[in-house]
Amino acid sequence: MDLKSQKQDTTKLDPIYAQIVKFLADKNYASASSSLTNLTSQVNQATVKLVTTSQPAGTPANIPQSNTPPNSGFSVQNVNVDGVNYKVAIVAIDTASESDCRDNYPVVLPL
Repeated sequence: MDLKSQKQDTTKLDPIYAQIVKFLADKNYASASSSLTNLTSQVNQATVKLVTTSQPAGTPANIPQSNTPPNSGFSVQNVNVDGVNYKVAIVAIDTASESDCRDNYPVVLPL
């Protein structure tokens, strides 16, 4: 993720990047590798923080949490899978009826 394009403060990361470039120019590969590991860790932490705290524009904060699909219509809901919430949009259409579902086939099938 490009933190600068996401308007994140990279003032602490920029000097580390510059130092990595200098280490590479000086052919000091061990120091460059160590600094790159540090920079990667800090970028990953900033990315996780950005992703977990950001919310797409126009998305309401009060989306209900439910692991059950709606009976019919359109629904936006949070679905919890192994402790992680996923925001999903669901279109549920009931196409079964007594006349065309005579053998008790399941009405709702997973996609």
